[in-house]
Amino acid sequence: MDGILIYDSSCPFCAGLANRLKRTYGVDILPNDSKQLPSFVSREAVKKDVHLIRKRKNLTAIYTGVEAAVEIVSHKHPVVAKLYSLPIIKQMAQILYYIVKKIRKYL
Repeated sequence: MDGILIYDSSCPFCAGLANRLKRTYGVDILPNDSKQLPSFVSREAVKKDVHLIRKRKNLTAIYTGVEAAVEIVSHKHPVVAKLYSLPIIKQMAQILYYIVKKIRKYL
């Protein structure tokens, strides 16, 4: 998988998830406190949501939050993207992501 997943380094849950995605899907990971953080990504924005940066030809795509996870997983499992395209699944995934985002420091 080509791309860099940037995560909140102060969050053990986020670091664990990032490492799992790296092992399982081969995505490169970068903590938000890294000196290699791209200039167009704010450290504060990454504290709120994970960011996936993918470069394709001359374009750079940035996915945040649950969309970043879907983009990573669907690269290996295309059915995930199809399921996520269903409005009810998308809404449920976003609600679940929001809940986890709010309690992640306690996980």
